[in-house]
Amino acid sequence: MKVRRFDSVREGETLPGVVTGPITRHTLALYAGASGDYNPLHTDLDYARNAGVPDVFAHGMLSAAYLARVLTHWVDPSALRS
Repeated sequence: MKVRRFDSVREGETLPGVVTGPITRHTLALYAGASGDYNPLHTDLDYARNAGVPDVFAHGMLSAAYLARVLTHWVDPSALRS
């Protein structure tokens, strides 16, 4: 893989797609265990509804992990420094 540089990125350039399976309640429970983030908004439907949201939702850091996956498919991981 060619190592990309920031100055080679052009406006309008399309990032590569990354296909994953659905984010299920099982996925959220596994992520809660791995991350230590047991906030019930992510795993307990009744709790989420009582908090005013229609359903549980993914952890912010899980979303960040998917974004990191997109980036490492776009550039060589050695090019990512921060």
